[in-house]
Amino acid sequence: MTKKKRYNYIKKKIARGTWPCILTMLLALGLLLATLALAVHFQGQGPMLLGALGFSSIVMTIFSLYFLILALHDSEKNYVPVRIGGILAACVLLVWIIFIALGLKTMI
Repeated sequence: MTKKKRYNYIKKKIARGTWPCILTMLLALGLLLATLALAVHFQGQGPMLLGALGFSSIVMTIFSLYFLILALHDSEKNYVPVRIGGILAACVLLVWIIFIALGLKTMI
């Protein structure tokens, strides 16, 4: 008596780069929030640590978008989690671009 192998045609496996995309996006978001909290604490006159945290957040966001692009090249996979991570990473990057633009505007 042999066991029949069951196939599930409804549930697709997640794309290969989903977890790195989501983890780097969460790290970038955490660094953004930490940078904002420390900037408020130091009343805008923070140490160089704030610049390092901000730059690290931008780099993590770019890595998250890179993992999104890699994950979208897998065929017949579930792209919903990686797309959510990519959209949130793009939002974090947009926030950083706005903050940088506002900072440059105040310098001029």
